Amino acid sequence: MTATHRKFTFITGDTWPIDATCSDVNNKPIDLATASTLQWTLMDQDGAVIASAALGSGIELVVAAHGLALITLAPATTIDIKPGFYQDVLKLTMSDGMVSTQAVGLIEVVNVTGIMPTTTAPVDLNAELESLKSARRSGVLRTRFSDREVQYKSDAEMRSAIAALENEIAGGSNNRVVNIRSKGWS
Repeated sequence: MTATHRKFTFITGDTWPIDATCSDVNNKPIDLATASTLQWTLMDQDGAVIASAALGSGIELVVAAHGLALITLAPATTIDIKPGFYQDVLKLTMSDGMVSTQAVGLIEVVNVTGIMPTTTAPVDLNAELESLKSARRSGVLRTRFSDREVQYKSDAEMRSAIAALENEIAGGSNNRVVNIRSKGWS
């Protein structure tokens, strides 16, 4: 079973650390020392690969026996990633050839000006969500939140933004820890 992580928000030009814990369907850690590959990919809304990392090249094993790994994107890589919404995927291939998509999720990329408050009024996430849903039902890819206007490239990007807001409202934080579960290993 593929786990969906909460939305992460990262800033262009920063180091992006993503902790991953690989565990099986019984919530037991997968010993990553027996993994053939661990591959992380960041894709745009059209499925084009924007960035990637693999064991030894952006992914390091923290405590392999406990299924702990660290995915790190360097500033030299993140500086060229445009603000917007992206999807990431973590795939594990075991030494016996078993391949499993471990985790997927939404990553929002902002630049420093994108995170600076433009108003002193508190953000009403529920109002933003309703405005976004209303615009989507109308078939419009542009919506206004308070004093800012957002133009989405596609319905898929808008759908991702709705899911991210729903997750943020439900969970209230941008947790960078990914608890990953897969099928079939014990």
